[in-house]
Amino acid sequence: MTDSLLSLPEDLCIRILVNLDGRSLVRCAMYHIQLYLDGLKDAGMSTATTHDRMGDLLRHRQAWFTQKWSGFVNALGPSYQEISTRKLGEGVIAQTDEDGNHLEIIWLSTDSSAEGRVIEHNLNFGTSEFCIDTSQDVFAFIERISSAYPDDEDIGDYEIDTNTHHPLARRSALYCSDDNMFNNPKLQISDNILVLWTSQHRPRVLIWNWKTGKLLQDTRIYGSRYSVKLGYIYDFDFLGTANFAFITCPTGCGSIDLYNGRIYLARLNLPPLTQDATLDRLFIKAYPNATYAHPTPRNQFIVNLEEQIHLFELFYEVSRENNHQHYVSLTMHGTGIDKPAVTVPWEDWGPANTTINETTRSGIVRMIRPAYGQRVVSEYIPPDINFEPLKRVEIKDFTLSAVLAADGIQTTFCMGQDKPSGVLVKSKTIRSPIFGHDVVGRLPYVSYLPELRLDVRAYSMIAMCEEGVVAVTPFRYEIEVFYFTTCRTLFDLRLTGNVGPQVDRTTLYSRERGEIQDDEKGFGNVREDMPCRKPHQAYNVSCKGGSVRVANGVFTGWWALKARMEKNVFDNKLERQNDYKLPTYLAS
Repeated sequence: MTDSLLSLPEDLCIRILVNLDGRSLVRCAMYHIQLYLDGLKDAGMSTATTHDRMGDLLRHRQAWFTQKWSGFVNALGPSYQEISTRKLGEGVIAQTDEDGNHLEIIWLSTDSSAEGRVIEHNLNFGTSEFCIDTSQDVFAFIERISSAYPDDEDIGDYEIDTNTHHPLARRSALYCSDDNMFNNPKLQISDNILVLWTSQHRPRVLIWNWKTGKLLQDTRIYGSRYSVKLGYIYDFDFLGTANFAFITCPTGCGSIDLYNGRIYLARLNLPPLTQDATLDRLFIKAYPNATYAHPTPRNQFIVNLEEQIHLFELFYEVSRENNHQHYVSLTMHGTGIDKPAVTVPWEDWGPANTTINETTRSGIVRMIRPAYGQRVVSEYIPPDINFEPLKRVEIKDFTLSAVLAADGIQTTFCMGQDKPSGVLVKSKTIRSPIFGHDVVGRLPYVSYLPELRLDVRAYSMIAMCEEGVVAVTPFRYEIEVFYFTTCRTLFDLRLTGNVGPQVDRTTLYSRERGEIQDDEKGFGNVREDMPCRKPHQAYNVSCKGGSVRVANGVFTGWWALKARMEKNVFDNKLERQNDYKLPTYLAS
C-alpha cells in the first residue's frame, strides 16, 4: 500500500497525507494489532465504528480469559438412531444415517432464545463420505453408483445445466479411473478446492478446483512439475484455504509435506527415532475454517488463517500405548514460491513451532474437531481417576494475548480480569526410548480446565467452536453447546413449516433488534425460480465405482436471502490469487 501511495503524483500524495485523520489511523492500527494478538481478523461485515468493534473484541477476549460458561444450548438431536458419518461445519453439524442415504443438517446456536433448525434430505442413494462449506452454501458427497459405470477418459467434460448443479460450478463432472477409489475415502472442501483421498491399497489424493472443474493434482500422476512422488500417504488435510499437507513416511521418522495449491513447498521431518522404533500411523486433525474464505453476516471476527494451530497425532510401534500428539503452528506469508522444495530437519522447525504431549492411554471421547483457530480442546485425565469426576476438558489457548497476559507482560488491552484464569505452559519435554534424544516443544499456551454438564464419558464427540465447546451425547441424541461468549450475530435465518424440497417459507430473525421479519419485509416467500426450491440439484465429480456430487440448496434460507438482498455480500471472485513466501525456517 505504501508503494501505491508514493507512486501517485507528488501534489496529490501531499494532499492525501495532509487530510488524513491521525487519531483514527492510530485507533484502527491498535484495533488490528489486538486482532492479531487474538489470532483473528475483522470479517469486514460490520458497520460498527472502530471503537465499538474494539469493545466487542475486548469482551470476546475477556470471556476466554475467565473461562466461565455464559450459556448452554441443548440443540436438536438426530431423527434416526444409527449415525454413519458426522461432520462439524461452521455453525452446523451434518450427519448421515447408517445406510448413508439420509442427510441431516443441524444448525447450532449460541443464543438460547433462538432454536436451531434442521434440514433433511433423502439422497435416494448411498454415500460413504461428504463435506460441507456453509459460507458457500455447498456440500459435496460421494455417490455410490453401479460398478459397471463405463471407464471412458472423455466423460470428464460435461456441459453444465444451470438447473442441475451449484451455480458457481462450470463443469458437471470430473472423472478418474480407479477400481478402489471409494474405499475408506476422505472428502474435503475449502474455498474453491475439492479434495478426495483414499487410503485403500495405494493411497491417492485427487485435487480439483470444483468451480472450474480443473484437476489440480493427482498423486499417482508423475512427470509434471506440479507433482511429487510422495510415497505412502498416511493422511491429508487442509492447513488453510490454499495450503494443505500430506503426512508421509519416506524415512522411518515420518514427515509433513506442504503444498500451496499445486506448488510443493517443503518437507518437514518429524523427530528422529531410535533404531528399534518405527512410526506406525499418523493423523492430521487440522481444520481449514473454510467459512472464513467467504465470511457471512454472522461473522464479526474471523480466524487468521496464517496463524492457525494444527494438531497431528502420531502413533509409534515400540510402545503402542503411547500416543504422541503434536500441536503445530505453521505460518506462511508473502509472495509465492519459485524455488525447488526443501527438506527441513526437525531441529530447524519443530521445537520453536510445536508443543508435544504424551498420553499413556487412548482417549475416551472422540474429538471430532479438536483444533479451532488458536485453541485446542482435549480430554483432561485427573491424577486420581478413581476418585475425581471426569467432567472437565482441557482447552489450550495459544493466542498471544493469553500467553503474554499470563506471563505478566502487559501489552494487551483488558476489560475486567486482566489475566487469564488458566496456567501458562512455556515448554514441554518428552523423554522416551522411542526418540534418540529428548523432544522439546517450546510453543507456549495457557491451559484451562472448564467443566461440562455431564461426565466426559457421557459424550461420544467433543469439538471446539467459535464461542466454546460442542458436545454430543450418544444415547439421548442431544447436541450440547457450551459457550463462553455471547455471539453477536447480525441475523440468523430459520425455517418454519416443512423442510427439504417442500419448503415454502423463510423468516429473518434479527438478534440485535429481537424481532422477526417475514413477508411484509420481502423475505417471507421462496420463489419457484430460486435455487433453494430444488435441493437435490447437483453436479457430479465422478469416477469408476462412484462419484462426488456438489450440490446447492442445503442452506435454503441463505439462497433465498441472497436473491433478495440489495447488496450481495456472498459474491466472491471465482479465482483468487493466493501468494505466500517461505517461513524463516524454509527460506535458507
